[in-house]
Amino acid sequence: VATVPLLIGGCGSGERVIILKAALSQSPSEPQVRAVELFADLVSEGSEGRIRVQVYPNNQLGNQRDLVEGLQMGSVEMANIASVMANFVPETNLFELPFLFDGPEHFDAVMDSSIGQSLAPAFERRGLHLLGYFDVGERHIMTTEHPVERLEDLSGLKIRTMENRLHLATFKAFGTNPLPMAYGELYTALEQGVIDGAEAASPNYIAKRFYEPAPFWARVGWIRLVEYVVMSRSFYDDLSTEDRAVIDRASRVMIL
Repeated sequence: VATVPLLIGGCGSGERVIILKAALSQSPSEPQVRAVELFADLVSEGSEGRIRVQVYPNNQLGNQRDLVEGLQMGSVEMANIASVMANFVPETNLFELPFLFDGPEHFDAVMDSSIGQSLAPAFERRGLHLLGYFDVGERHIMTTEHPVERLEDLSGLKIRTMENRLHLATFKAFGTNPLPMAYGELYTALEQGVIDGAEAASPNYIAKRFYEPAPFWARVGWIRLVEYVVMSRSFYDDLSTEDRAVIDRASRVMIL
């Protein structure tokens, strides 16, 4: 566990403070970042300042693949990871199928059931500790040059997808030329015409101002995306029993 000697209120002189870096791809105004900020406050309060959570939005600590590798190596303590996770924990491909969930209630019912909870051991085997899931919402399709009103309108378009084989296969079936690309590169790629469009959730489309280079927005709801809230297993296992309980309690509140 990474620690630094700090003097803070509620801790004795020279008592070591555990630093927990939490990395996200979203902007500070988006719900996931605010949820992790709540988690940070609850952890600080519950640990009486022993654990300090530092929240890094906007891919400040790297793209999602970098973050998973960092979690496994212990250089990043916590991150929210979407479909890239399937490259490390293939069992999560179960939730990458298109049109799988009927809506938010169905999503919650599945992820809270034995089906969702059964994935935890698969994460542990890859050096990861699963804290919970976020419902990131339905994903739609944005385009730069013309609206998508029927399937044929997608034919031949270069569409950015996440780095996930089921996403790539789905968009090939839609008739596009899918191009996996890091989220942080998306705006520039749209602006410069490297791609003709992309898929995203509505909050991302607004928060990242993707409507500027890609003004056409087709609400197709092709997938309801799962985002995994994950901690480095080595970091979690090195915590005291008391501090693990603090993390677990804060996680349950964050995920609600």
